[in-house]
Amino acid sequence: ENEEGKFLRYCVNLVYLYFSKIIFRAKIIVHNHSMKDSYPLDSIVVNTPYPDLRQYISTEKNNDVLFPCSLNSDEPIEAIIWTCLELEKQGYKSQITGDFKKLPEEIQEMGAPFFSGYISKESYFELLGQSKVMVCLTSRKKTLLYSPREGISLGLKVIMTSSQVNRDFFGEKATYVDSEDGLAELVINAIE
Repeated sequence: ENEEGKFLRYCVNLVYLYFSKIIFRAKIIVHNHSMKDSYPLDSIVVNTPYPDLRQYISTEKNNDVLFPCSLNSDEPIEAIIWTCLELEKQGYKSQITGDFKKLPEEIQEMGAPFFSGYISKESYFELLGQSKVMVCLTSRKKTLLYSPREGISLGLKVIMTSSQVNRDFFGEKATYVDSEDGLAELVINAIE
């Protein structure tokens, strides 16, 4: 992804892919047509399938909303925490996945009770299956989010960052947000 401040990495990746195509006769596969159209090298579109997670579908919905996070810099973690605090005030339960130690100290000091910490894949799917709504946010505009596929596979209402890449892939299966403003209200409406 050709992001601000990442141009050198982008160029190195393009050179690597170009030589892989020539030397190894490799084919470049991308997620969808938005990615293909923005890519300078010839590529093939292969839509990543939705996972089969039927064994994790639960009738017990112990959690109202799950924010699956890597807690990397592209996630608006402060807005997510603020949303969780707002939901908690109104009696809703929310969880944020990810390694809490990756967060800045001032956020760690808040001692937010809704952080699950890093959990195994199996525990993550179980928690997801017990949730009503999934919210996936990123500041990147050209990144196709993967985790919404898991929520959609489990029948959850999914709210995610609006981008052309996400809209092309997920279509009407999700609700899209352009900013975190009013996110708590949108989540509450999805829960009800």
